[in-house]
Amino acid sequence: MPDIIGECSAEVTYTPTATDCEGTIYGTTSDPLIYTEQGTYTINWTYTNQSGGATMMNQVVIVDDTTPPETQILDDIVGECSASVTFTPTTTDNCSDDITGTTSDPLEYAEQGTFVITWNFVDEYENSIDVEQNIIVEDITDPTISCPADQTIDLNEGEIFYTVVGTEFDPTETDDNCDVETAINDFNSTATLDGAELPIGENTITWTATDIAGNEVTCSFMVT
Repeated sequence: MPDIIGECSAEVTYTPTATDCEGTIYGTTSDPLIYTEQGTYTINWTYTNQSGGATMMNQVVIVDDTTPPETQILDDIVGECSASVTFTPTTTDNCSDDITGTTSDPLEYAEQGTFVITWNFVDEYENSIDVEQNIIVEDITDPTISCPADQTIDLNEGEIFYTVVGTEFDPTETDDNCDVETAINDFNSTATLDGAELPIGENTITWTATDIAGNEVTCSFMVT
C-alpha cells in the first residue's frame, strides 16, 4: 500500500481493497484516518472474507512539514537624521499561523549610513528563513544660515583697520533639520570674527554652514 504523506496533516481518503475468490473485499481498521500532528503513523488494515479468513496489511502515514515560511520583501526604512523600526514584520506559513520575525540587530540608528537588519522567521516545526531589511539614514536637507546686513564703518584718523568686537559679524542664525556641525568664515577660517582686523576697503565675508551629513550652504555680506 502506498504511504500517505502530508505536510500539515494527512488523511486516508479511500478504503483499500483486496481480492479473493469471493470477489472484492474492503479493508477495515480501528485506527484513525486523519492525522494532524507531525510524525509517522501506522494504520493496520484487516481484510476478512466470508469464511473468516483474514489478511493483515499495514499502511504508513507521514506528516512532515518541510516547507519554510514564505519569504517576504521588507520595505526599506529611511530617515534623514535617524531611522527606527516601529513594527515587527510577520510572514505566512503553509501550516502555522502568521509568524513574527525576531532579530538580534539594533532597531534604532542615529548615524548616517546604510544598515541591514536580519529578521529570522521560524515555524512551529523549526523550518526557518532569514530576511534582510535595509535601514537608510541619509540627510539630504541643506542647513540654513543668515548673515548680517552690509555695513559701513568710519575709522578714526590714523586707523588702517577695524577690529571686530564679539559676534557683531558672525551669522545671525544657523539651523538644520539634524545638526549644524560647523559655521566657518573665509576671512580667518574660524567660527567667529571676534578680534579679526578688517582692512580699509571693501571686505566681502562669506560664511559656510555644514551639517553632519556634509550638506553646505553659504551667505555673504560686505563690510566697507
